[in-house]
Amino acid sequence: MTVRRAGKIMAPENRCGCDYSNAGRWGQGKAVRKMVERKFDRILNNTIILFSSRFFQKALSFLLLVLLTRNLTTSDFGLYSFITVWIATVAAFTDMGTAGGGLRLWAAAPARMAGAFGKLYLIRLLLSLPAVAGSLFVWFSLYSSLPSWGILLISGGILLQIVNVSLVPFQAELLNRYPALWAATNRTFLLLLIALALALKAPLFWIVALEIFFPIFYVARLWHGAQKIVKRTRATSPSAPYSFRELARDIVPVGLLTLLIMAYFRIDVFMLMKMMGKKAVAEYAGGFRLVEPFLTIPGVLALSVFPVVVGRWTGNDRERAEETLRRQARLGTLAMFLIGFLLSRHGGALAIRFFGERYRSSTSVIEILAWTLPVSAWSYPWFGFVQADRKYSAAILLALGALGINILGNLHAIPRWGTAGAAGFTLLTESIWAIGLWRISASKISGTGPLLLKLLSLSLVVLLFSFSLELFLPANRVFRVLSTFAGLSLFSLLTFKLSLLDTEDKNGMAQYLRNLYSRVLSLYNSWRD
Repeated sequence: MTVRRAGKIMAPENRCGCDYSNAGRWGQGKAVRKMVERKFDRILNNTIILFSSRFFQKALSFLLLVLLTRNLTTSDFGLYSFITVWIATVAAFTDMGTAGGGLRLWAAAPARMAGAFGKLYLIRLLLSLPAVAGSLFVWFSLYSSLPSWGILLISGGILLQIVNVSLVPFQAELLNRYPALWAATNRTFLLLLIALALALKAPLFWIVALEIFFPIFYVARLWHGAQKIVKRTRATSPSAPYSFRELARDIVPVGLLTLLIMAYFRIDVFMLMKMMGKKAVAEYAGGFRLVEPFLTIPGVLALSVFPVVVGRWTGNDRERAEETLRRQARLGTLAMFLIGFLLSRHGGALAIRFFGERYRSSTSVIEILAWTLPVSAWSYPWFGFVQADRKYSAAILLALGALGINILGNLHAIPRWGTAGAAGFTLLTESIWAIGLWRISASKISGTGPLLLKLLSLSLVVLLFSFSLELFLPANRVFRVLSTFAGLSLFSLLTFKLSLLDTEDKNGMAQYLRNLYSRVLSLYNSWRD
């Protein structure tokens, strides 16, 4: 709470973690508070815009998923999923930190990064060529029985990923509303075209080609908008651009780290294709694609907060940066536990209803992978800290260890338990990654140990309570819903008892909603006049 006393603001921190204790006179403190509220509004605005866009796109992707699972054979859907996962995995190599490293450098010195922005495109292009060559080698060495057109589409998709660098200026300047609108429009038309192709019984080649190449219109618009931001930023503060060596300091380690993260999280798909075939990949993809949309929530929050954290950390305002990271970890993990709890209990039934009985085996995948949501939410803030403080070496070793554990674990688990075994080791390695990142960060960010203990206590109590109820209640849908409701009630109670949702969080959201209402009302009155 903020209290006026002796003409000064007496408040240890506000909802953004800002110190008001030295704010001076009432008028000065009021000005500082307004500035912080604008920053809070900007972050929250950006988060809501990104989340709305991603949610809309994921909703369309889910509709597309339903269409594909209903109209394609299991083998065809497995091949479709395999190709799209391949492109996403290799894109982590071709990115090689150009997006993540470029975003960090832009947040630290916008004008210098704007001057060197063309170098990011060049680096991405040079990395794409060996990625295509490597994909050709791996495809014909390990997956030669699959149709050869698959690797042609993969190669084209890898090259198209080059222009994703254009997102960096929008993300760094918190201007994501423009690419969000363009991406949503692109996804809408893509869904309509693929629905038409499925209705016309088009071959799988054309359906996958549409998925990969139709975004070229979105990519062109994105590139044009990015150039405008770059020119404006360079004009406002002319500075010497980053050299290739300075770029490499962040780009190379971030790129290697991103590649290892993508590899340990998706290596199971490649191993399933090799060890069990397209049908197993389809069943696994059916479960993963139901969980995947919710993974965007902590990702969107991290993307909105990251430029602010880097700016504060590199600008010697580390106390506020730490407070922002702790708040992100606390609220993100709480929200994702809630969603993961619901998905683990009812996601399997949804998969059968939407995808059909052929995907009944996907239920175990959903029930396991649902718990990657709170685990991932806990890892995102500490990954942001690793980038802000350049703790790359420890994180790379951690990701390499997680990849090794997942490979060895899948070699043992997939022959015995199939897709459920692959999902189990994905959850295990994601947990190792999250706890490891937290340990890397704990030495410099105080107060995270008690926070983790509270979150673990809440999770264990809620899960034990809910599953204990099922032992005594009849096994039908009504009582399952009742036990879920009881678990959610206990979750809400413990959240407040453990002070995991404090007054500052509620006041911050309430203030944002009041500001938003005022803006909407002002626009409405202007329209009426």
